[in-house]
Amino acid sequence: MNSVKYEITRLFGAGRVTPEPDGWSFIDTPETCRIYYVHSGSAVFHRGDERIPLTAGHMYFIPPRLPFRAEQDISSPMDHTFFDFSMRPQVVSEEIIVLDGESYPELGLLVRAAERMIRGDIPYGPSEYTPLIGCIETMVNVISEVSEFRTVDDPAILSALDIIESGYMSGITVTDVALRLGYAPDHFIKKFRRAMGTTPYAYIKALRLREAEMLRRNGFTMAQAAERTGYSTPESLYHAVHRKKIDKVKKLS
Repeated sequence: MNSVKYEITRLFGAGRVTPEPDGWSFIDTPETCRIYYVHSGSAVFHRGDERIPLTAGHMYFIPPRLPFRAEQDISSPMDHTFFDFSMRPQVVSEEIIVLDGESYPELGLLVRAAERMIRGDIPYGPSEYTPLIGCIETMVNVISEVSEFRTVDDPAILSALDIIESGYMSGITVTDVALRLGYAPDHFIKKFRRAMGTTPYAYIKALRLREAEMLRRNGFTMAQAAERTGYSTPESLYHAVHRKKIDKVKKLS
């Protein structure tokens, strides 16, 4: 039995939706996990040549940095509940975890409880610990009990993630993180890449860009978002967003 207990550190979004028929995408981000619970209808994940069907009554746990493209079945639109969040310990698995709701009925009960909170029956917020976050934590821990989660367990890397999380908005550098941990920068970069599958620079950059995109969605101007996330000019943020879109197309093709 898995003795690790997982904690939700931030909730980025949650809701019950039926996507448009032309498909949708979820690109790899430094720390964002996603859970889908399919109520009805169907769709297909595409990862290169791999096809993973999404079917009613199943839950799908998608680890960070796992790009895919989803194709909607026009004849049977997929009604599903989703949760986007970060968690500790951080998962670095390379596979989508699929669970049958009939075998684990508690997951369906947890989703229905979460939907009540999303609808406003019980207040919740995106950043602080709330009943909804507690509900998602329970889902994650149920999933971890019956599935293989590969997580980051190196204390130095866990400390690095905490330092980055608390400092990426204020311009922290890879050298800053390395020195605070007592490592030479080159050694730290290699150690981080082995554990996380990406460089610390790319990780920090992606966090800043994610935060800037969230600010833009919440009504901030490009200039305001750039200033709050450490970009030198609005143009530099614009080019970073444009570059991400190009990289997304390459990864999904």
